[in-house]
Amino acid sequence: MTRLSRLPAPQEGAFPPVISLENVKSKDFDAFLSVLYPLYVPALKFAIVPSLTLFFLFRNFNASEERSFEELSSILDLATRWGFTSIRDMAIRCLKPPTAYQRLILGRKYAVEEWILPALQELCERSEPVTLDEARLMDFEDLVLVESVRETIRSRSLRVLSAGIRECIEAYRRGETWRPPANDTVNPFGQATTAMSARATGVNG
Repeated sequence: MTRLSRLPAPQEGAFPPVISLENVKSKDFDAFLSVLYPLYVPALKFAIVPSLTLFFLFRNFNASEERSFEELSSILDLATRWGFTSIRDMAIRCLKPPTAYQRLILGRKYAVEEWILPALQELCERSEPVTLDEARLMDFEDLVLVESVRETIRSRSLRVLSAGIRECIEAYRRGETWRPPANDTVNPFGQATTAMSARATGVNG
């Protein structure tokens, strides 16, 4: 296990000495410390030899306590940044991202290759398209790949007329969900529905 040798020196004049950790939130550091110093310590082993060294010899990082998704994400982040390989492996093994999108983002950020392909597949298979908020955090290549595959595996026939497409674009730019009116669609043969054709020719339907 790598020591925190790259941490900054304690601030001069501070008592007790204070080490400032850049870009580390207290809740994330607490989660990381919970791995090194768990709340539960086997009493029998300490009764025999009350030694902190003995505790670390018996400490099993594979038998981790129950932790939330947020706590495990914090542990994975700090373990990766500080080079704690065994703790990083534990976090990856225990972390279960609840969505394919979160699994893809974390997999890319922390180089967890076994998460990436299944996450991309699920994003291609799900019924909902990639949202604007999701797209902002995705790699550009991943975004293009997902949208290209989704278009390929779904119907490629045009089902909405030009006016409806324009309304759809405007709705998505406003962050709204858009559904085509029943009379503004195109049938599978590429022809406008009767109601739309009548409206386009000025005939009352």
